Amino acid sequence: MKFDVIMKSCAVCDCAAVSISDVAHLLRRATFGPTEVQLAKWSRAPVASVIDQLFEAPPIVLGPPPALANDKDPYDPPAWWLHHIGTRETGLHEKLVWFWHGHFATSNAKVGNWDLMWQQHMLLRQHALGNFRGLLHAVTIDPAMLVYLDGDNSVAEHPNENYGREVME
Repeated sequence: MKFDVIMKSCAVCDCAAVSISDVAHLLRRATFGPTEVQLAKWSRAPVASVIDQLFEAPPIVLGPPPALANDKDPYDPPAWWLHHIGTRETGLHEKLVWFWHGHFATSNAKVGNWDLMWQQHMLLRQHALGNFRGLLHAVTIDPAMLVYLDGDNSVAEHPNENYGREVME
């Protein structure tokens, strides 16, 4: 069992198994929603087993997005990613990629480079369930984040403080 603290504070832990409604609630919070297969598989399972399975589920493998033909190409990489997470049984890993994407927000409207945005997305995927300190260090030197918060022009004599303010928020 991975998270004894969760187990001790969880209201349903006193019972030997979880109900379908408990599993559905957990999956709505920890994933993009339950599937019938998950509900059938995890209902009446021990709580510790359900939580372990949430953390052990492998992330979806996206592969590289299709290349943009040019700057005016109607292809939309964010829509491509949303299609992938919306049509598969995505787990906790993908939900945390989504969470970190919203937490460390950037925009291609300012960055202006889909390759940098894709590299950042892959960085978030790599660190989604990992150590926060490692994620924060990686995001700090991420090229898309540096461009987005104007850190690419920052120098020691006159540091740009945008990133520092964002981290402190």
